[in-house]
Amino acid sequence: HESLGTLIEAFAGLRVLVIGDIVLDRYVLCDATELASEAPMMSLTRLEERLYVGGAGIVARHAAALGAKVSLLSTVATDDTSRHAEQILDQESIASRLIISRSRLPERTRFLVEASKVLRVEDGRSQPLDSVSEREAAAWVRSVASQVDAVIFCDFGYGTITCRLLEQLHTILGDPTRTKAANVSGPRSRLLDFRDIDLLCPT
Repeated sequence: HESLGTLIEAFAGLRVLVIGDIVLDRYVLCDATELASEAPMMSLTRLEERLYVGGAGIVARHAAALGAKVSLLSTVATDDTSRHAEQILDQESIASRLIISRSRLPERTRFLVEASKVLRVEDGRSQPLDSVSEREAAAWVRSVASQVDAVIFCDFGYGTITCRLLEQLHTILGDPTRTKAANVSGPRSRLLDFRDIDLLCPT
């Protein structure tokens, strides 16, 4: 307990850069009433709906909640959900560089009955950065790299992290004293393209 407390306290003041896909996580809380009569499926009654800024966004938010000074590089659209995500990140003092390169944010909807997740629906497609946006992203990271103690990549396969951008970032962020971690998820993520990573989480 003591060593864990010391570890958590050490986050205070760390300068953390998070790079990756923002994903909207929608949770629909339901009550299971019966089996539907027209097909072998559950019939659910919607009780409540909650929307969270997830993906790279939630990683940045957790790091900030632990006391770190967090910067976030990601991609967004010009829609209401993107503006909602920006507002949440601003409220939690996360310095965000959000490149407009998407038609809409990816969204994952989970239907829950009590504590059990009964269905997940994914609504999002990969929209990789073009070469202009890659240069813009790399230039921004280069401008803040000297102020970064740790980097967390969050690759969910929606296009923020491309092969060319990752190659540039490996060079820009290659300082061996800097802690680097990567969280990858889904078949479109670039698990095998990450190198010189201290912690790689394929889940």
